[in-house]
Amino acid sequence: MRGVKELSLRDYKFYAKLVPFCFAFGAGIEFFMIKTGFYEKVTQIEAEKIVEQEAKREAFLEFIKTPGSDTTTKGE
Repeated sequence: MRGVKELSLRDYKFYAKLVPFCFAFGAGIEFFMIKTGFYEKVTQIEAEKIVEQEAKREAFLEFIKTPGSDTTTKGE
């Protein structure tokens, strides 16, 4: 195949060192996020958004059920 480079043993050694480092770095980030309460805060914000969207939906459904809420007919 043209353009595809075969990996040498040196490349494999490099990746063998890089992968555990990246794994440890990612695990450290996750640990930090758990310990600082990041996920609890994100869950709270998302729950507030859902409640707000539900309130808007309920208000809209109430608006379209209310007689006389048609805004297209004016002067009646």
